Amino acid sequence: MNLGEIVAPRLASLSPKLREAALYVVEHPDEVAAKSLRQVARAADMSAPTFSRLADELNFASYDDLREACLSHLKAQERGFAAKAKALREDAAAGAAGGSFIVHQARSTIANINLLLNSVDPEQIERAARRLASARRVILVGAMSSRPFVDYLAYVASMGFDTWRVLGGEPGADAAVLTDAGKEDAALVLSKAPYAAGSI
Repeated sequence: MNLGEIVAPRLASLSPKLREAALYVVEHPDEVAAKSLRQVARAADMSAPTFSRLADELNFASYDDLREACLSHLKAQERGFAAKAKALREDAAAGAAGGSFIVHQARSTIANINLLLNSVDPEQIERAARRLASARRVILVGAMSSRPFVDYLAYVASMGFDTWRVLGGEPGADAAVLTDAGKEDAALVLSKAPYAAGSI
């Protein structure tokens, strides 16, 4: 079971402060796994006891066990897209319960969407959506495997906005996009570990 699956079912029952701490853990498992409780609390701008209480609320024996779960989560995430696709193909070829490759892929996609919906803060999403909708211009940044998603996002956004621009979309256009960027603009950066240096 990954970290999101542990946290998501309990999010609604947590206090606002513990929910904030839980979301921090889900979004920064690398920090929780590698840093001390005090360092994590400082980075999250919360108290150390908040994270200890969170571990208790999530039924961990101690904060160290929550830390171990973050480490296990990171190790499980190391499996790349190719390995996941291979596993789906092998399950389908072996006649695993549920049928064909497309059925397995659909189930995996639905599980990922449910996990996402249960691990994000709806108010945060709403604030971000309002900010993007009201921005003078939205600059989209994505490289390597994130680039197709950025291009698709720009395509979908073009149906409602003519102010969303992909950084690196046209040769020589980056300077024009960035020259007069200011606080009335927004940037949306998509990147996944290992993060593309160009995006960062």
